[in-house]
Amino acid sequence: MQTFTLVPEPLTNAVLITLESLGLVQRLRPSETMVANPTVDMVETIYESSPEFGTHKLIAVRKNVIDIALTFHGAHEEVIFSKPEELSYKPLYLIIANLQVEVFNQKLSDRTLGSQDFHAYEVMYNDPSTMVFTILKDVPHCEVTIPGDGEAPVFYVTEPSNMTMTYVDMPTISLTLG
Repeated sequence: MQTFTLVPEPLTNAVLITLESLGLVQRLRPSETMVANPTVDMVETIYESSPEFGTHKLIAVRKNVIDIALTFHGAHEEVIFSKPEELSYKPLYLIIANLQVEVFNQKLSDRTLGSQDFHAYEVMYNDPSTMVFTILKDVPHCEVTIPGDGEAPVFYVTEPSNMTMTYVDMPTISLTLG
């Protein structure tokens, strides 16, 4: 089994721009149409869930998991990294693959997945440029923290009410934080 050690990087606006260019996330921002029409009242749908996934829900997620186990979903989800200033959490890391699950699985099958196909980002709570964004459907990802004492981190997710989570089976690869 190959082990790839991921060195966490700060989750910055530049990182989100790169991930967006790869078709993995969508930043929460006005569309080009809105930017081009600064005085026009308008409402635009950012995206709409397929009816098969039902209505949306907002959930709070506490993560005290240290083992990296990638999952993906059949619909988009928004992550919200917000916390009251008086709370102090252990670090939270977003682990994300650079590939949609179909390409990921093909590379896994071909044994061509490499460390360059994965990233670990340290979440910066309450940062206006990175605290809310959409993880697009079929993108392998997960969130983990570090072992030890301290309050496990909490974040929020909006997602379709009936959405399921599918684990990515990686029998020949393990991921660790370094």
